[in-house]
Amino acid sequence: MGVNTDYLGHIEVSPSLNQIEREYLWRFSRSTRRYRADSPYAVFPENPEQDMEAVNRHVFDNRMADQPSALCQWVPCRVGCCFSWNGWGKFYAGPDWMSYLIDHFLRPDAHAQTCGDPQFAAFTFDHQASGVIVGEQQDNRELFLLRVSDNQVSREVLRRGDPMPWETGIGFSARDSS
Repeated sequence: MGVNTDYLGHIEVSPSLNQIEREYLWRFSRSTRRYRADSPYAVFPENPEQDMEAVNRHVFDNRMADQPSALCQWVPCRVGCCFSWNGWGKFYAGPDWMSYLIDHFLRPDAHAQTCGDPQFAAFTFDHQASGVIVGEQQDNRELFLLRVSDNQVSREVLRRGDPMPWETGIGFSARDSS
């Protein structure tokens, strides 16, 4: 179980991502963020035979501690001028993942720039991200803005969520719904 959050809009990237950056960030978003013996930036094709203990280790491994959740669902567009939500299922930690992408792959002096991994040799690390995405959390209908300005991410609540029945102390039974 979990909470669905829908996102509408995109975050612009300037200058546009090059082909190597686009391809890597697309693979990154399709790869479950789990324990990687070689690097937290490793991307692999999904393998259903994978040992479930290894799949879940991302939660416990210190090298994955700064990755917000198991999936990053922000994807670059085909020309690399923006990021948007891929529309798949439950997306946890959307604002945190946007910050992660900027801090690790896009901005000058990003973390991946100094990690020594050869897969980042063609990355430019000179991008500026800005824009607004509207999010709606479906469980309580909270409406918020995910705002990115000069590579800084903020979240602004536009409409507070409705309290859940267990938060109000008011009981709910099947006969109350008729």
